[in-house]
Amino acid sequence: MTDESLIHELFQGFEKCTGDDVEPALSFFAPDVVFYMYGPHEAPITGRQQLQAAFKETFSILKSFQVEIISVARTGNKIFVERIERMLYAGVQAVTLYQVGVGEVGSDNKFTSWKDYFDPVEIKKAAEGN
Repeated sequence: MTDESLIHELFQGFEKCTGDDVEPALSFFAPDVVFYMYGPHEAPITGRQQLQAAFKETFSILKSFQVEIISVARTGNKIFVERIERMLYAGVQAVTLYQVGVGEVGSDNKFTSWKDYFDPVEIKKAAEGN
């Protein structure tokens, strides 16, 4: 599988997630994954069970989640993904996030770590109803 294929399948999985079912994305992560959902300045989520709970919470709030992949690059076992995410926060507030994610991939093509980098101002505005 190419890096581009893996990334497109991962984010297609995210687009299918709901507050009740996050397996379409969760299946791409190793059991001992370390996931920095809100950037490396926040504590990571560790393990698939914690990640499942975090994804369920996230997708109970976010609706109509769509991802546009801009570019994909690799160095060693790290894959870099530039993307635009569009969603409805709480089902009503349109949010657009410009992000770069860095994932480390194991030999089984499962992500062992993931870090997202983005400006949290847009999410904060949506949470405040602005």
